[in-house]
Amino acid sequence: MATLAASLEVPPQVLAAFYQFDKDGDGSIEPEELAGVLKKLDGSTFDQDSCNALFEAADVNKDGKIDLQEFVQWLFFDPHAQAVLDALDSDRMSRMGTFLLTIDLPWMKENVEQAEFFRAVTSLKKQDASFFKVDAAANTLPLAHALLSVDPASVPEQALVEPASGSATLSDASCAPLVYAALSAGCTQLSVSNAEWGERTITAFEHGLPTSRVGALTLSFARITDGLVAERIMDAIDKDSALNTVDLSNNVVGVDGLQAVHEAVVRCPSLLTVLLYNIGPWKDGDGLGCRRSADDEDVKLLQEIHDALKERKGRIQNEAFNEGDICDYHTSDN
Repeated sequence: MATLAASLEVPPQVLAAFYQFDKDGDGSIEPEELAGVLKKLDGSTFDQDSCNALFEAADVNKDGKIDLQEFVQWLFFDPHAQAVLDALDSDRMSRMGTFLLTIDLPWMKENVEQAEFFRAVTSLKKQDASFFKVDAAANTLPLAHALLSVDPASVPEQALVEPASGSATLSDASCAPLVYAALSAGCTQLSVSNAEWGERTITAFEHGLPTSRVGALTLSFARITDGLVAERIMDAIDKDSALNTVDLSNNVVGVDGLQAVHEAVVRCPSLLTVLLYNIGPWKDGDGLGCRRSADDEDVKLLQEIHDALKERKGRIQNEAFNEGDICDYHTSDN
């Protein structure tokens, strides 16, 4: 067995299959893990007797579990193994295809190299894939497709989309697929940093946000330089959205963006926290809300957002509600 494993480069498809079964991530497959997946795939073909037979064939050392070496041995030498791989692949592709058929985003439907796709699936299965730090110009489509294809238990709760280098800006083509996939696959927290806000990334939010499970959307330091971007994202928040927190701090939000934030708060009852600290455009170093003239449109809008959130015991963060050097942003105290 050791000789076999040492002499083989395990194909990404095989690794992806192994981690599909290894639900608890302990590096081995127990009988109930194998049976649970197979019965879910095809309960008529894989009954308990056939699952037991497959497990016994793979468990060479009879220790009651299948490790990676045994799994590789079984897949390469058992004639029944290919049917299992085919069933796994068919289920995965069907899951992804269901998502892709429902959207009109051509750049999400481009083909990816199969080995890259299975490597991405494996990375989601075997380790914490919550943090999608990628090269600024990287092809992120395989990982996006993997997110849309794995079972819900393998989808990370948190998705942090940012460039691998803190000084880089994540390209629109790299950012958009991950944003859409994170929104559509079921992540409950999404954070985007240092992004290039092209049409793909904006439309990824417009297509994915209305039906997403994301509760916390963090765009602080996302490098939004046009208030229209914030406006379009806020307009995509549906009345039935799960969102409870939106952070647009340290970006250009603009007056029209503030108006869209207010409308989103009114429209979406689940939205309780809106963070708008240090938002532009800036004048003489001051951001929106810093100059507290009652006639300023930004101050009026911020007050309206404040009042709407106060009614539902929510909170807002902006300089307009600072008290000297003390920042108490809970609306109940303002």
